[in-house]
Amino acid sequence: MPQDELRFQYPLLALKFPDDETFASFYPGQNATLITQLKNSVVGAGEPVLYMWGEAGSGRSHLLHALCSEVDERGDSVAYIPLHHHQGMSLDIFENMENMTLLCIDNIDAIAGNDQWEKALFDFYNRWVDSKEPTR
Repeated sequence: MPQDELRFQYPLLALKFPDDETFASFYPGQNATLITQLKNSVVGAGEPVLYMWGEAGSGRSHLLHALCSEVDERGDSVAYIPLHHHQGMSLDIFENMENMTLLCIDNIDAIAGNDQWEKALFDFYNRWVDSKEPTR
């Protein structure tokens, strides 16, 4: 399949997030505040952009899946981009993502030092900021 065909088919895939990666199945430990911030951010009561970090196995992907599932279940648009798979993705994956209710970008460190991917992400972020500014 030519790369152009794959690029246009990819966003149309129906995604199902892991059933076992929910907020209820996450042991928050000292992260209860983080969970509250995540939930608030998608209902407009918190920061619109959050950055999570932690050691491998700390549950970052679990929380992103849980957040995506919650937003998807209420019928809003959601996308999850696991950047550790970026080599199999088109740089166009960020096109129109500024229109999503929620975009979760996982493993952003996987593209560190890759000029093309860093630029694509930076361009997306600028489009997202522009889309949130009130029109004059």
